[in-house]
Amino acid sequence: MDRLKNCSGMSFSECKKLMEKEKKKEERKTKRKKKKKKSVSPSRRRLIRKSKAKKKQQKACECGKNKFTGKEKTPRAEGYCEECVPLGVIINHNGIHYKNVQGKKGRKEWKSLDSLVNK
Repeated sequence: MDRLKNCSGMSFSECKKLMEKEKKKEERKTKRKKKKKKSVSPSRRRLIRKSKAKKKQQKACECGKNKFTGKEKTPRAEGYCEECVPLGVIINHNGIHYKNVQGKKGRKEWKSLDSLVNK
């Protein structure tokens, strides 16, 4: 009955086309509802959970180029990466003093002052 109300003032062929379109729309809606999500195995669920957890733990340093977890033993755990801190700067982290030094491969590194004195 509702469909016939929409067809007032139309020719029969136009009304028929309109009714077919509405019928197809309703069929599509019911098909979408019937589709089920594929079941995921328990081992796959664990992997998905682990990957999401790791993404949340990563934090960006002050310069924004590098990421850290906060569990490192160097000042990087506090957000000071080697690249954004100038050479020769000394930072105290957990009671240990670290100095920013040029590494062997040309990259900057955090070295504890104890290891530099013992050399």
